[in-house]
Amino acid sequence: MNESIIEFDKLCRKAKSGDKDASWLIIAKLKPFMIKCSHSIYLKNYDLEDIISVATVSLLKSIKCFKLDSSKHFFPYAIMTIKNALYMEIRKVAKHWNENSLESYIEEKGESFIMYNDEKSIEENYIKKELIKSRLIVLDGEERRLIASLFREGITIAEYARINNLEYKKCSNMKLKAIRKMKRVR
Repeated sequence: MNESIIEFDKLCRKAKSGDKDASWLIIAKLKPFMIKCSHSIYLKNYDLEDIISVATVSLLKSIKCFKLDSSKHFFPYAIMTIKNALYMEIRKVAKHWNENSLESYIEEKGESFIMYNDEKSIEENYIKKELIKSRLIVLDGEERRLIASLFREGITIAEYARINNLEYKKCSNMKLKAIRKMKRVR
């Protein structure tokens, strides 16, 4: 059996008994592996040191969680723990890949302006709202209530029909008719 694997087992035993120098020695011996793994990963808003820190913390956790009485050796356990921690960090960051800060500033020609998540300016949103309001005028009262309930309040057609004692098909047709009316207005 490889002597370095047995040496890692001995260092782990010492580290678990409270020897800080043994923990630091394990970190120092596995540092090249952690750096190599960190270079192969890109995470948005992380630099190399952040990724190495994630790997180091996972290594310290592996020392704490490793069962000495098992028939397994510490070295492969530590390697897999580091890899799994990095993969977990990738999954965690990947969940939020498209999120932007509400106030992320972009420098362009010396001017700063705010970029919103939907990437539309406040003026564009206001113009669209005003356009919709002007098109709602052509609808009769029942159609206007239906459209307001569906799009402002988020009620489904089935819920609207049930609340107003109407048939679903009638409400569905009324919605289509109202949308057609609104599209015809220029």
